[in-house]
Amino acid sequence: MISLLCPSRQRATKASQMIESVRSTISNIENVEILLAIDPDEPELEEYLNIMPSLHLIDATTNGQRLNALASFSSGDFLYYINDDVLFRTPNWDTLLVEAFTEKYPDNIGVIYANNGHYLPLACSFPMVHRRWREILGHITLDVFEHFFNAAYISTIARDLGRLHYMPDVLIEHMHWLVTGDKDITAQHVIANGRLSKDRQAFICSEEQRQEGKDKLLKYMINS
Repeated sequence: MISLLCPSRQRATKASQMIESVRSTISNIENVEILLAIDPDEPELEEYLNIMPSLHLIDATTNGQRLNALASFSSGDFLYYINDDVLFRTPNWDTLLVEAFTEKYPDNIGVIYANNGHYLPLACSFPMVHRRWREILGHITLDVFEHFFNAAYISTIARDLGRLHYMPDVLIEHMHWLVTGDKDITAQHVIANGRLSKDRQAFICSEEQRQEGKDKLLKYMINS
């Protein structure tokens, strides 16, 4: 099973579209669980509940905290960090990703990512890991990242280990506001608060933690 980990804020309509795209393209609905992290003070809480009654109300200040909380609630073998503004386009994407991961990384240590439709392949926007990755590191990302660099933290560790794999034929399209022109209230809030510069600095300062993570994963790889 794949656990989709998705923080969301004031985007009930986009979250609904994302969920519908998952359900319409997946090979077997039992192959996925969708975990949405919603703030307790979410203005669109009622709309979210209409989409998915089993929400996770998480009192957190960063997306890093939300992702780690969702990972702790998950039950899937695979943990897939996504946004609420993505659309799953490729039929049977779940089977394609899991089969590729299993074949490439039999020890379950690695990161796989799909084509997001708009950026260069070098940009891993939405990484999928096996839950073994989280068990070894003790987290999926760092709590400090407010909005950005969660994917960069995960994919940089994988790239340094030679364990990062791109799936160009699986399209999970990121409907980013820069592409769609829909600069909604959530995007405006992220920009206004200067989160990009804060998270960039946090990523630079995470070099020691990334090295510790690589060392733990490499030790497991050598001994497995």
